[in-house]
Amino acid sequence: MNTTNMSTIGRRLGLLMAATMLTCGGAHALTLKEAMAVAVESNPEIGQAIENREAIEFELRQAKGLYLPSVDVEGSAGVRRLDNSSRRSLSIEDDSLYPAEANLVVTQKLFDSGARRAELNRQASRVDGASFRVLERSEFIGLSVVQDYLEYMLQASIVSEAKKNLSFHQAILGDIRQGISGGALNEADRQQAEERLFAAKARMQEATEELE
Repeated sequence: MNTTNMSTIGRRLGLLMAATMLTCGGAHALTLKEAMAVAVESNPEIGQAIENREAIEFELRQAKGLYLPSVDVEGSAGVRRLDNSSRRSLSIEDDSLYPAEANLVVTQKLFDSGARRAELNRQASRVDGASFRVLERSEFIGLSVVQDYLEYMLQASIVSEAKKNLSFHQAILGDIRQGISGGALNEADRQQAEERLFAAKARMQEATEELE
């Protein structure tokens, strides 16, 4: 599977899970472990790898069946009419015959120069390889989810602190305006507070855009 595609899928799922965990609360909130489980279970690449492994496991069972005896059953039935001197002498030449036959053949291979063992080992190795691919893809998606979840949570914390900082500077500006009204402060103090408030708004907007 293309690593870039897996990374993109992991990132999208990570951001989705992180957003869900932030917006949901209480009993509805997903834990990181649950988010990883959902991401792995819903990933189509992992589902495809699991189906491929199951198909190879079926071929492994077929290889094990090579050690079992084979059973062939044959049967036949029909209608026959014989007309010969013996039957005519008995006046039964017009009577139909209904022959039926059944055969059962059991075959057990005793020696095959190691062909069955080689096929069994080959299929077992394919199952191992398919299992490793499932594990590899699951770990990659899980790691991507964790990484992007943590990045999302960090950025969400930055946004939260930016909001607090903005509220702080808004309160400071309000206090300065009251101070100006009382004559304790001047316009220079107000201008400086407004510049700091403007910078806080810019940081808040930047942090929010990074989160989105």
